[in-house]
Amino acid sequence: WQQSYPTFIYQITQRTLKRAAERGLSGARIAGFLRQRARGSAPRVLAAVERYDAAEPIQPG
Repeated sequence: WQQSYPTFIYQITQRTLKRAAERGLSGARIAGFLRQRARGSAPRVLAAVERYDAAEPIQPG
């Protein structure tokens, strides 16, 4: 993320989604956060983030 006070800019990539999944964050949880906090989240971005869970299963460990 980049801090540009008072807003934060998050870059969503496959790499950052994989890192989030490794830390126990699901795509659904990330999409929920974006729906609550981001102004005007693009529906296609939200759908892609939610689909990431099914596309890239991460095994904890």
